[in-house]
Amino acid sequence: MSGDSDKREEGEITATPPPPPKRRRALAMEVGNDFALPSTTKQESALQARINELEAELAAERRKRRDCERALEDIRRECRHPFVVPAIFDAVLAVSKLTNQLQK
Repeated sequence: MSGDSDKREEGEITATPPPPPKRRRALAMEVGNDFALPSTTKQESALQARINELEAELAAERRKRRDCERALEDIRRECRHPFVVPAIFDAVLAVSKLTNQLQK
């Protein structure tokens, strides 16, 4: 070559680079052919799907934990005032839960 690495010598055989992974997936779906996807891509897709499921589950668990912590705070606050009867206590918890949901 004449010093320029981008120029190809005459008669040099060059391979077309494979399309990027997202494009490969799109092409495979267009053709309806799972075999067009390399096995690592299938494994990566399965792992990514599982990661997404676990992240959604974790987010739900965190929301539940925060709700429980808020309820516990409400209970502790109510325990400081022992004059509250159970029916009013249940009403206060229900209102508190609704308020917490509205704040989200």
